[in-house]
Formats: sequence, C-alpha cells, structure tokens
Amino acid sequence: MRKTFPDEFDPLNVGVDLVLIKRFEEKLENRKFFEKLFTVDELRIAEDRARKAEYFAGRWAAKEAVAKALGCGFGENLGFKEVEVLADVERRPYVLLSEEAYLRHHHPRFHISISHEGDYAIAMVILKR
Repeated sequence: MRKTFPDEFDPLNVGVDLVLIKRFEEKLENRKFFEKLFTVDELRIAEDRARKAEYFAGRWAAKEAVAKALGCGFGENLGFKEVEVLADVERRPYVLLSEEAYLRHHHPRFHISISHEGDYAIAMVILKR
C-alpha cells in the first residue's frame, strides 16, 4: 500500500556541494570567469571581502547545492546567474532566483547554510515547495 501525506505536507529536497577554495584562488585575476558565474550584486559584495576566493567558493557551492535541490543542475532549465546568493544585514545567506527560474521551478523556497574550513567551502540547501 502506498503511503500518502496530508495536503499540508510540503516535500523537501536537499542539495549539498563541496568546493576546493584553491580553484577560485587560481582564477581571481580572471574577471570574465567570475562575470560568467556570478551576478552583479554578488560581484559587488565580493569587492569588500578580504578573502575573495573563500567567498566565491562558498557562493559557488551554494549555487550548485540549489541546482541539485531543484533536481535539474545547470543547463537549459537553470542558468548560473539565475541563482543569486546574497546575505541579510546579519550576514545570513539567502537565495534569490530570477523571476523566470522562480516560476519555472514552481515557486521554491530555500533554507541555506554555507561554511568554510581549511581548503574547502561547503553549502547545504533545503528546498521547500
């Protein structure tokens, strides 16, 4: 017998990604590389950061985790810049999707955590539809 859940039950999806910070250290002088992956606001925030490679690695891990939680990865259904990872005044990260991606993926809401340790950045995303 198949179990069913009440209507108020919202299924959750999870995405996680681990990134080697050195990958971004090696590219810091290549502005075009970052412009391809990150939004104007994400790039602007990075300018004020002392550890830019760590910032970019964490944000990239977060974007990848979002794509995994959505179950689509990056490609036709989701572009790199359609996922924006910003922070509130208390520096808690949050995810914004472009309007098109938000509609295409049925109005998702995200909970996100980003962490850095040593050579790595990791992000975990919980998606609630």
